[in-house]
Amino acid sequence: MKFQTISEPVEAEQFFKDKKPHPRGVEYIEPFRDQDGSLYGDTYRMDGGLISNGDWVVTKGCRRFVVKQNDFEKQYQPVPSEAAQRLR
Repeated sequence: MKFQTISEPVEAEQFFKDKKPHPRGVEYIEPFRDQDGSLYGDTYRMDGGLISNGDWVVTKGCRRFVVKQNDFEKQYQPVPSEAAQRLR
C-alpha cells in the first residue's frame, strides 16, 4: 500500500505476527531465558531492533525501517488510489 509524508510517497506494510508473509526483513527470535531466568519469547526483530504488532515497515528508496504505529499515523497519510497508480 502507498503512503506519503508531507514531502514524498513511500511504500509501507503493517506488521502483525499472525499475518503472513511478514514484511521482508522481519525475523522471529526463538524464546530464551536471560541471566536471571526470565523467559522472553514470541519476539520479532528487523535490522537488530524489535518490531511489535501494529508497527509499520517503511521502504524509502533502498532503505527499510520500522515506524511505531502512533508515529506512523502522525507522519504519513494514504496516497489517493489514482496517485498510487502513477507511482508504480
